[in-house]
Amino acid sequence: MQQLPKRLLSIDVLRAITMLLMIFVNDAGGVQHIPEWIDHAKGLEDRMGFADTIFPAFLFIVGLSLPFAINNRIKKSDSTRQVLFYILIRSAALLIMGFYHVNLEEYNLVGGINSEGCMGTGYYYSILPDLA
Repeated sequence: MQQLPKRLLSIDVLRAITMLLMIFVNDAGGVQHIPEWIDHAKGLEDRMGFADTIFPAFLFIVGLSLPFAINNRIKKSDSTRQVLFYILIRSAALLIMGFYHVNLEEYNLVGGINSEGCMGTGYYYSILPDLA
């Protein structure tokens, strides 16, 4: 039986809490009569809502995780070129999925891309780094 890789529990817990809060604040945005401090600050308001702190926390976790991920690739005896190729493919896949998520969320016109098409494309690009 293959042994699971060692993981840093604190990063996993912080990632899980951040993802849970990300879902919560995204869904809370459409709810009426929620406390003002939970929602995003409006365009010209000089304040910061709770929802405005979630994405920086996510970026903090990404920054924490990157050295561990790169070190794991190096431990697998990947060359610098392979690591850079993996980073480029993964970045391109995330950018393409983000493009589809932002721009094609409501695109349901006859003959256009339906939601299954977007999901299928997203699935393809999400497994692409694993195939490399």
